[in-house]
Amino acid sequence: MTVDNLSGVASFATLSGPVTNLGPNGTGSYEYTCSGHQDNAGNLGDPVVETFQVQYDPDSLSGILQPINPDNPSVFKRGQAVPVKFRLSGDEPTGFDTTGWQVFAMRVGCSLVSPDATLELIGSVTPNPYLRYDAAADQYIYNADFRSAPNPSCWRIRVVFDDGGAGNVPPATTMDSAVFKVQK
Repeated sequence: MTVDNLSGVASFATLSGPVTNLGPNGTGSYEYTCSGHQDNAGNLGDPVVETFQVQYDPDSLSGILQPINPDNPSVFKRGQAVPVKFRLSGDEPTGFDTTGWQVFAMRVGCSLVSPDATLELIGSVTPNPYLRYDAAADQYIYNADFRSAPNPSCWRIRVVFDDGGAGNVPPATTMDSAVFKVQK
């Protein structure tokens, strides 16, 4: 409520917005502006701008599912795709739009997982470069292309969702797999 005990309120503040920077799934930022009120003496109050970020709930992510096992014993044959699978609640019945999601591979040491691994965008062996939604299994699938991976080599997958803010602040929601090995 706007109150001015000296000269009184001439006009009340108005709310405008939202100005949105949203992805196709409704994630991103909403910005609202509340203009300042004006008192009878002609003084203007300062406008206030508030931004709200809408992100995926980390508790709604299943984690990377099999065949990449969570306890690191997975071994894949070099020359084949590595299926990256996960679930995300709240996406039924048709799944989310995945065009803004990215799948990265991080090469890591087979005996030690390095937190400094470099992320490299990993291609798919299918013509569609995006994650696809399998409604029957209620899961997302990406067939990561490890056909030319060094033999042997160890990797970790990172899925990056489309809910980061401007300049990626706050950072986008991410999900990492366990380490797995690619060999002949």
